[in-house]
Amino acid sequence: MVRDEKRATTRGGTAMSKHGTTSQVIGGYIEFQAAVLRALPRDIDPDIQEGWKMNGESLTRVLHEALMPGELVVKAAKSAFTKLSELIKARNFDWVNPDITDERFPIPDRLWNDYKEFPFGENVSSEEAVKRMQAEGYEAANSHEFLLWDGWDGKSLVVALGSIARVGGHRHVLDLRRSGSKRSLSLRWLGSVWRASYRFLAVRKSSGS
Repeated sequence: MVRDEKRATTRGGTAMSKHGTTSQVIGGYIEFQAAVLRALPRDIDPDIQEGWKMNGESLTRVLHEALMPGELVVKAAKSAFTKLSELIKARNFDWVNPDITDERFPIPDRLWNDYKEFPFGENVSSEEAVKRMQAEGYEAANSHEFLLWDGWDGKSLVVALGSIARVGGHRHVLDLRRSGSKRSLSLRWLGSVWRASYRFLAVRKSSGS
C-alpha cells in the first residue's frame, strides 16, 4: 500500500503535485508570467508607471484581486497616484464638463472607500450638508473618491462636496447626473442651495484600512 502511494507521488524519480510534476508546475507558471507580460498595455502613462513602481505593495494587491477575484476588494484604479482624467476615462461618461481637469482637481492626500449616500429630502446649503454628514462620522467625498465609487445608479443627482475648483471666479464641485439619455459629469456652484432631489456622497475611513 505504501509502495503504491509512492508510485502515485513519484514518476521516474520526479516529485509529483496535484497539478503535475514540479517541473511542469514551474514551466506552467513561467508561461503564465509571460502571458501576463504580453497582456500589459504598451501605452501606460509614464506617471502611472512610476506610481506603480514606487508602490509595489499596491500593485501586488491589485494583481491579486485581478487574478484571484473575490479575495480582495481593491481595484486597479484605487491608487492614490491615479489622475482624475484616468478615472474619468475609465467611467466612460457620455459628457464631461471640459473645465474638469487634473489641474483643477489634483490628486488628493486622502482616499477612503467606506461610502454612504445622504439623501436629505429637503433643500440644504453645502455647509449644512457637510455638517450633517460629519455628525454621522463621515466626510464629503473628494473628486477621486467620487469617481472611484461604483454605487451610482446612472440616474440620481449626486454631488461631492470634498473637492472644490475655482472656475470663472466661482467655486465649483463635481456632480453626477443624467441629462436626457446622457450620463454626465458636471460642475455645480458650491454656493448653491441644493434641491431635495440631490444626494450627497460621503466617505469614512474603513475599519480595515
